[in-house]
Amino acid sequence: MVDFYALPQTGERAWPGRAEASQLAFAEKAASVENALLADVCGKMGDDFDPNRFVPYVIMHEFEGLLFSDTTRVGQGIGKPELSPNFKPSVISILHPRKLTIRPKRLPLNEL
Repeated sequence: MVDFYALPQTGERAWPGRAEASQLAFAEKAASVENALLADVCGKMGDDFDPNRFVPYVIMHEFEGLLFSDTTRVGQGIGKPELSPNFKPSVISILHPRKLTIRPKRLPLNEL
């Protein structure tokens, strides 16, 4: 699993389609990178490559969705149950668990 928002957009290490995906609606971002990645791999593998043998799959922050689905358990899991009430406002303000990391200064890691 890779972190969509941490995928490089520019430079030598840029992932195919990542820069373009940043301009798309949230629901279109993963498919954009998947399509670009498939085209890139097929192009590099040559005409003999069967594109059915490579199925790119990009998921949008499923880990954060799971992590913050029960804020009480997050506090228990990190051994600091007294912090659990602090997580709930973060989740409620987002309203969609897959969008938890759109704001770089409010990454779940930083929230913890």
